[in-house]
Amino acid sequence: MIRGQVLRVEGMTCSACVNYVESALKQVAGVEGASVNLANNTARVEGTADVADLIAAVEGAGYRASLPTLAPTPRDDSATELLASVALTVPIVVISMGWMHRSLGVNLLIGVLTAFVVFGLGRSFFRNASQALANRVANMDLLIAIGSASAWVYSAVALVLFRENPHALSEHLYFETGAVIVTLVMTGRHLERNAKGAMSDAVNKLFALQPPRATKVATEGDVELAINEIQIGDLLRVRPGGQIAVDGVVAEGSSYVDEAMLTGEPVPRQKTIGSYVTAGTVNQNGTLLYRANRIGQDTMLASIIELVDKAQGSKAPIQRLTDKISSIFVPVVIGLATVTGIAVWLTGSTLEISFMRAIAVLVISCPCALGLATPTAIIVGIGAGAKQGILIKDAESLERAAHVKVVVLDKTGTLTVGRPQVVEMETDLDHGEFLRIISSAELPSEHPFGKAIVELARSQNIAIVPPETYQAIPGQGLKATSADGLVEIGPDDFGVICRLNGNTIGRIKIADTVHPDAQQAVSRLTELGVKPVLASGDQSETVEAVAKELGIREVHSRILPAGKAELVTKLQLVGPVGMVGDGINDAPALAKADLSIAMGSGTAIAMESAQITLLRSNPLGIPTAIRLSRATVSTIKWNLVWAFGYNVVMIPLAVLGFLNPMFAAGAMALSSVTVVLNSLRLKSFK
Repeated sequence: MIRGQVLRVEGMTCSACVNYVESALKQVAGVEGASVNLANNTARVEGTADVADLIAAVEGAGYRASLPTLAPTPRDDSATELLASVALTVPIVVISMGWMHRSLGVNLLIGVLTAFVVFGLGRSFFRNASQALANRVANMDLLIAIGSASAWVYSAVALVLFRENPHALSEHLYFETGAVIVTLVMTGRHLERNAKGAMSDAVNKLFALQPPRATKVATEGDVELAINEIQIGDLLRVRPGGQIAVDGVVAEGSSYVDEAMLTGEPVPRQKTIGSYVTAGTVNQNGTLLYRANRIGQDTMLASIIELVDKAQGSKAPIQRLTDKISSIFVPVVIGLATVTGIAVWLTGSTLEISFMRAIAVLVISCPCALGLATPTAIIVGIGAGAKQGILIKDAESLERAAHVKVVVLDKTGTLTVGRPQVVEMETDLDHGEFLRIISSAELPSEHPFGKAIVELARSQNIAIVPPETYQAIPGQGLKATSADGLVEIGPDDFGVICRLNGNTIGRIKIADTVHPDAQQAVSRLTELGVKPVLASGDQSETVEAVAKELGIREVHSRILPAGKAELVTKLQLVGPVGMVGDGINDAPALAKADLSIAMGSGTAIAMESAQITLLRSNPLGIPTAIRLSRATVSTIKWNLVWAFGYNVVMIPLAVLGFLNPMFAAGAMALSSVTVVLNSLRLKSFK
């Protein structure tokens, strides 16, 4: 039994198919919810249903289902059937249009070639249509099958009835119509599949970050292992230029590791014994031995891939309208085509004219573009965010971000670097000597200030010697003895004061500095019409100073987590509110906000707690996420305008006889491709 499952679904061609599959899955015992995505052919099911029952339900609805493989989505480049269809359809059209009074033998040849195109190369339309009918549902393939087959059958009957009269026969043959319909729809689907393949680039690139093999250190020597053979506790070796295979802790060696895929920082980070390394990052110059502690689906990289993949398969609230329309669209179209044909015939037109108008209505009305309008934009938009370290939990979060009017910003770790740094130092001693004395005393300290002092000393290559004795005094500092004597360190108005053998030898000012991109981030929020609000539990002077430096007018200091939640509630009277924090301490406010954004630093906790996680912990990601959301929602709206507008304009033209079936097929195929290509423009979002 499972808690949730993703299925690969084949055979879906329009939004009506999506509704049929969703309906079938929701009827399975144990299913709590199901969301089907036409753009990436997946079904995500929540609940405790058995996989076999889910697959059986999908297949019972007339489609094919299977478990997805853990591999990048392959790009479909098969064009053999399409080329064959084009190769046959072109001469069929040329002969039909250019040679009006043809012999019986030539017409028979056209009929046979058309049959091969319609029923042979276009067999998938009929297979899917028959499965749909068997399950008493109607989809796009049913419309195409009826339209193309009707044109061929009508022409075949005419060929028999008028075989002795070539002049009359030429007025009753429409073989080329069926061939052109099938070929144009196949062309549209081929272009659509290739364009949709480009939408998976974000996930494919994430997959490419994980190396297929790793080197295990064993007693008998190094052993090459496949990535899925690594066990927790294995000691692994990575040489210069190699990729870290799984998450782990360095056990031996020293090197610099490029973590840009997680942090976005161009400068590699030094890794020594005890440092944490992450799958997908690149070792730079030294050899490292690290012990695996997270493997398979538990690595940070796998978590990111799963989050992006799940988000791309989710549905936005804006899609509900199209789902409702598409659920009744195909049956209504079939009825409209039937009424059109009968009405035209009853008004005195010939059977041929009424018949061709009915076929045109069937073909032009396929709801392909309608079904692709929203999911294609969601997939590309979420993928574009992932490339820039912006992990969006689902489509609803992406849509919510577009409407945010106010953003509440936590100070520490959001607008500031998030770790204390030495900003000023006063001493009568040589600075290096003073730093050696104080950093040696602070070496055992777990206090952030002590770590900041030690970090500064190490960055200046100052020799640090552990103290002989060490005593931490809560709230007052520490005492340590060394070869220099008794060192006492404690707080004062300046920051940290240091005494050696009772004499003051210097002071250090330590602060959490403002992030270098914070001011630009605040400016961009203002430009977007989003009001920035600073809320922090720190003392007023510190918070006010940061707000003044960044140009934030509304400030709330000394505010507790519960107070932040109350502030969010108050601000929601103005409009939708976004809350930005670390995903842990600000949990009440994040939960209360319309949109929660976590400065993730690559932590799994942040990804689970927030709707949007900024892996790079850069405040510029906040306005970027909002801009991306607005661009995606705008793309969805334009897609829907095109999809609805296409049907609103084209269906009346087909009913009135201004659109023949061949042009209808071309326009229908073009509409789907246009929607997908419009969504792909989001790939260039910066």
